[in-house]
Amino acid sequence: MEELSSYGYKVVGPLMAEYVYWILKECIRNKIEKIYFLARDGYLLKEMASLLCEKNGLNIECRYLYCSRIALRTPTYSFIGEEAYEYLFYPSLNITLRLLLNRLLLNIEEIRKVCEDIGADIENIDRELNTDEFEVLKQKLKRSPVYNKYMLDKSKSGYKNTVEYLRQEGLFESDVVIVDVGWAGTMQHSLARLLKREGYKGKIEGYYFGMYHAAKSEEAGIYHTFYFDFSNHINRKAQFDNKLFEIMLTAPHGMTLFYECRNGEYIPVLQEYEMKEEINFSVQVHKGALSYLNDSPDESFRSFDTENAQKRVCKLIGKHIMEPDRAEVELFRRVYFSDDVFNSNLSKVIEDDPGDIIKNNLFYYRILNKLIFRKKEKIKQTIWPYGIAALYSNPKKIWYRLNIYMYEYIKYFLLRKRER
Repeated sequence: MEELSSYGYKVVGPLMAEYVYWILKECIRNKIEKIYFLARDGYLLKEMASLLCEKNGLNIECRYLYCSRIALRTPTYSFIGEEAYEYLFYPSLNITLRLLLNRLLLNIEEIRKVCEDIGADIENIDRELNTDEFEVLKQKLKRSPVYNKYMLDKSKSGYKNTVEYLRQEGLFESDVVIVDVGWAGTMQHSLARLLKREGYKGKIEGYYFGMYHAAKSEEAGIYHTFYFDFSNHINRKAQFDNKLFEIMLTAPHGMTLFYECRNGEYIPVLQEYEMKEEINFSVQVHKGALSYLNDSPDESFRSFDTENAQKRVCKLIGKHIMEPDRAEVELFRRVYFSDDVFNSNLSKVIEDDPGDIIKNNLFYYRILNKLIFRKKEKIKQTIWPYGIAALYSNPKKIWYRLNIYMYEYIKYFLLRKRER
């Protein structure tokens, strides 16, 4: 536990403090008096912001909004047309049929009926799919009357409680300012759609650590970024790892699934969260991060400068995300992570036998996989490639790290061209 708290104090605290300083400075500059930190990545950020407001006498109300991609997207599926399929069928690590159906929160009986309708074997719903199989399955689900009925039913039944929860939390009262780490701004987009469908006329703004993608539409509002956006800083993106960043921030509670009305109050229903290692990790790391902020001199906030802060963050990311030492990597040995909206298909951050996985991250192998092998076999990737590389000695460590960086740099270079 001491090692985790120390990591929070030495790494997570300094890294997140710069981001939170920036958020509050922007709020002061723009005369913003209330900000909503979105669950779950906003949990620690909200605690840090509240502490800073107290230390510096800032009249800024910091609120924590229980929400998730799945909780905000599902109520919109009934009125956004074909775009609903983009959200329901987007690729992630370890795609299976169960994972796709979980995105609609289907129970086992509903899953069985969908499988019958599309001719799928329910005994194989946990088998990982390659690219060809994934494409075939998407088309079957799009044509399935059973699947589409469930999608519309779930969307319509969840709409009222979602909107009323947002109303209860004060989002219809004035301009809305949210904080989320990134990376495509889809929660802000879904939030804007729900508010505006109910007649909301105010402004919506989001403050993000970084954005890989451009905003989907102007109706989503305004996006502000601290460290990078879709159009710049390819080098920063190539050195960064957004999954590890999220692990550092994740709240010690389950994901928001939907909302219920109990005794006239609208409350979030959370996914059961029994991963004791992850809960302990979050509690201890966050404890250390808050201790760091509490020990920081007030001058750190008063003299904050965005450009210098970005330089400090770049050094921290280079040292602790791109080039971590082995002891830091070992702290994540028993931590799991999912990049899916349903938080299922958990993968170990640091695999027990990373040999084949690190080879999969060699530059030439990943390029060949993209161009040739991707439709013939499932190539397993890892949560934190730079962390796996750190487990090796030089010169292998340097060679693996270079391969990872080259691939990431080209990936974000091509992504920037597409986004423009």
